[in-house]
Amino acid sequence: MKWIVRLAVVVLAMSAVLAAQTPTPKTKTPPVGNPPSPTYPTPAAQKSDPALDQIVKGYESAFNRGDAKALAALYADNAIRLGPKNEVLHGRAAIEQFYAGSLGGKPGTLSVRPVRTQMIIPDVAVLEGRYEVAGTTGVHGVYVVTVVRQGGQWKFASVVAVPDAP
Repeated sequence: MKWIVRLAVVVLAMSAVLAAQTPTPKTKTPPVGNPPSPTYPTPAAQKSDPALDQIVKGYESAFNRGDAKALAALYADNAIRLGPKNEVLHGRAAIEQFYAGSLGGKPGTLSVRPVRTQMIIPDVAVLEGRYEVAGTTGVHGVYVVTVVRQGGQWKFASVVAVPDAP
């Protein structure tokens, strides 16, 4: 199971890096055969599993409260998170320390809009969507998250958030 999570994390991280380097097409029509994605200017909403949506809502709520412990609790023990300065954070403890340091100044109010969920296997899913932090930072972009079901609960295995180009 761990190798599946690691493989998914590597694939998602590489996809996010490539997506960040690829200019957004001028047309609003996605290529034929590809499902709508948050990387297009106006992605179409897609049906999602309510249990998976709940972890995203929990993240949004904990972020807006500035609760580093609650945010870290949403992650698997061996999770990986790509930080805003492209640093790779390994493990729940490092992720909690990151949040504790970055949320102290209350960066703004986070709004998350899930767009697409893809089940890889019954206990692994990839979530795509858009985020915006209103307030002092004004950052917005796309995210790609791998979640795994552990002990009946969904946990973040990897999180990659890519800000939109200024």
